[in-house]
Amino acid sequence: MARSFGDKPVPLTGVPEGLAAFSVQEVRPDGVVVRTRRGRTKLETVVLRAHLHPTVGAALDEREEAFVLGAKRRRWSTVETHYGAASWNATVRLVLVGAITLRCHVESASRLGGPISWTLTEDWDEERRRRSVMAATDADDWRARSALAAEGVSSVCPELAALLRRPHPNRRTLPVFVYAAEDLAAGVSHAGPRAFSQAHFEHTKARDDVATVLRAAGVPESIVVVLGLRRSDRLGIAGPVVARVDGEIVALDLLDGPVLVRADQRGLRLVLSSECPLVLVENLQAAEIVADQIPEVALVYTAGLLGAAALDLVAGLVGDAERVLIAVDADAGGVRIAEQLLRVAPDAIVLDAGEQPHPFREPWAPEGVAVQTLKRALDGPSRALAAACLRRGYPVEQEAAIVASIAHALGE
Repeated sequence: MARSFGDKPVPLTGVPEGLAAFSVQEVRPDGVVVRTRRGRTKLETVVLRAHLHPTVGAALDEREEAFVLGAKRRRWSTVETHYGAASWNATVRLVLVGAITLRCHVESASRLGGPISWTLTEDWDEERRRRSVMAATDADDWRARSALAAEGVSSVCPELAALLRRPHPNRRTLPVFVYAAEDLAAGVSHAGPRAFSQAHFEHTKARDDVATVLRAAGVPESIVVVLGLRRSDRLGIAGPVVARVDGEIVALDLLDGPVLVRADQRGLRLVLSSECPLVLVENLQAAEIVADQIPEVALVYTAGLLGAAALDLVAGLVGDAERVLIAVDADAGGVRIAEQLLRVAPDAIVLDAGEQPHPFREPWAPEGVAVQTLKRALDGPSRALAAACLRRGYPVEQEAAIVASIAHALGE
């Protein structure tokens, strides 16, 4: 049975200010309005609308707008699930702004009863349909773009390519995978997750979880490193190094290291407490061994690629050091870290752990991301280490080999 609505407001008690109630009439297939035995129109439900003109200038935030435009009609139970205790006030506000009409029960033919459902007004339903068409078009564009991106990285990162080819991708994470794949294919590296977010989502915090998203989806850590998404905001300090914080001295050299220090602390500086060599180490186990066995050497454990604040602290140590050694894994990630450190320590010596005794490892894929990254590094500041890695064809990342390379360079 169809329904029609009365053209004059019904005088009910309990109708919120600014709204008017209109009767909902049951209409038979022959067009006759269903009435009571006394010939009166049945008044069991009404629709609430904004009285005269909707409120002007009332804005909805992005989350609420998405919910309102998510369906033409919402049952009251769905509204309560979304708004909770604020459901009634929120709904009255939406009626006032002209977004919806609200269907309610009538109690004793004279008082407004409980809500049943809401329906979008004609203008808002037209906007819903418009956005639906745009979303479908946008989804098609993303599917085409993801297919192209998958082709671009299929040989260097099959895991990422597989994510891009999923038949039912997650709309929230798909752009992350697409941008990561496009950057990987183009050799683009970012200064951390927030730089990635700024470049692709126009805000540093919009997708600063990119590294977490990629790892959770099974993308190898080597890819995260190559994209520049693993950044350390902490340094491990050992040996004759003290911290100065707003004029106060913190004697880090009294502690067994490496001692983790947050790099983003205000007023923090690291200073050598004696003239000595400075060793910058990527591998934690190697850093611990060197700190124990060669305590007279200043040591900084980098924990991967460094953030800007951490690099500034390293730069502050370089000028007073007797000499600077960079000891990283002999692989693509290590070359990237060495390149970064050489920007603040241009005269440093980059050690090659592969020159020390080490076990043979499984070779890199000929067209894999590691080989491509190393080839690009042949024109960079760490070209010698990159060339050595390519000649070997496999990674050397054992702490014993790294420690041996440091001891050899120091003449220990």
